[in-house]
Amino acid sequence: MSEHNSGGSMDLDHASAVADRENDGVILHVKDECGEPAYTNERPVTITVAGSYSHRYQRAFEAQRRRIVRGRRGLSEDEMVDRMVQQALDLVVACVVAWDGFTDHGQPFPFTKTNAVKLFQAAPWILRQVEGAMEDHERFFKPVPAPSPSS
Repeated sequence: MSEHNSGGSMDLDHASAVADRENDGVILHVKDECGEPAYTNERPVTITVAGSYSHRYQRAFEAQRRRIVRGRRGLSEDEMVDRMVQQALDLVVACVVAWDGFTDHGQPFPFTKTNAVKLFQAAPWILRQVEGAMEDHERFFKPVPAPSPSS
């Protein structure tokens, strides 16, 4: 039995709380292409990621289903594959809440949906990290350690 649902039942109120918590997101310290933690000016490069149980993911997924039904007719197989790849990327972008520390040619690279698509297309290792964080549901419910008292 999970410590987060210690009553032993699966109350619908609990299910809503899960979606709410995943909607808030978790902070992912991004790793570079070699798996080393990334830093900009000695600050961690981070992405705040909502989970796939979140309201934002569910809304994006539902919108995709509607677009698939409407736009399916008349597409070639290649066009359909391209559309599916883009829709998978759109779901990941919908779960990015914020980021910090990214630059482009030495200039700040702020979070926008357009910039997120550019980042994920240019750096697939970052895309995979975000996808992994979206599905790491336990991470959304781990207690945050309390700061240690100052001495």
